[in-house]
Amino acid sequence: MKLSVLIVLAILPLAPVDAAPGDFEAGVSAFFSGEITKALAAWDRQIADAPDEKPQHWQRGLALYYAGQFKEGREQFELHQKVNP
Repeated sequence: MKLSVLIVLAILPLAPVDAAPGDFEAGVSAFFSGEITKALAAWDRQIADAPDEKPQHWQRGLALYYAGQFKEGREQFELHQKVNP
């Protein structure tokens, strides 16, 4: 496994600033269980509750990548660059 992937996996549990703990943690749990669709659903609920937090949510970009939604994943990472260049 590449070092960059290991670093990403090590910091994945860090939640966006105002994340709803239930949905964020459910997404993390689902992601690490390989249930990418469930992770996306949980994180999308969290973003629906706090839409201003979407740029903070780089974890969602990873899940979109693993779901094969490359365009949406790229958009999420580009959005994240606005808050973390």
